[in-house]
Amino acid sequence: MGKRQTQGKNSYGYVNARYIRHTSKKTGRKVTAGVKKVIYYNAYGNKLINPEVRQRGPIYDERGKQVSYKAYKEWGVGRIADSKYTYRVIVSPKGHLLEDKDFVDSVASSLDEMEFGQEFRLVVHRDTDHAHAHVMFQTEKTINKGTLEAWKTGLRQQMMSFEEKRAKEKGISVPTVDESGAETAVQKKTRKRSRRRRRARGKDMSL
Repeated sequence: MGKRQTQGKNSYGYVNARYIRHTSKKTGRKVTAGVKKVIYYNAYGNKLINPEVRQRGPIYDERGKQVSYKAYKEWGVGRIADSKYTYRVIVSPKGHLLEDKDFVDSVASSLDEMEFGQEFRLVVHRDTDHAHAHVMFQTEKTINKGTLEAWKTGLRQQMMSFEEKRAKEKGISVPTVDESGAETAVQKKTRKRSRRRRRARGKDMSL
């Protein structure tokens, strides 16, 4: 087991960000299908893992207020007209210590110094091996790698602080970093899905 850190291969948690373009490359017109698909998946997953189509977890805005799926969809689709990209982010700490509010506050605090993501929506899932959250926000341009990595580092720092706080409250040890490099279920699924999409599109759109 290794030292908890916020950068590098064995860094704390898992943060993966990708974007969806709001305009069609063929026609130049605004398209909503990709964003709608992500919004639905974040809320309900797919029929294989959720055959009863139950909402997988609560949905929050950047203030921590819980919103309905309808409001979430209206927000996500409604902002397409005034922006060029939607970023979808998976945030997965090591264990189940973070409360829903901790996820929201970690994301909000880490975005305070950034020029993007001031308004976001977040869905918490606790039906997998690791509790995780799906974050969505819009931008006018793609985020460069350096800026994106700086945000990820800040987000990890925030999550670590909340996790340490919850562990202290419960009188338990915080999860350690596994140096074996083993992927979590979320990481493995995301990597395979990204690879399929790269093959289909002929280019790497992942960040």
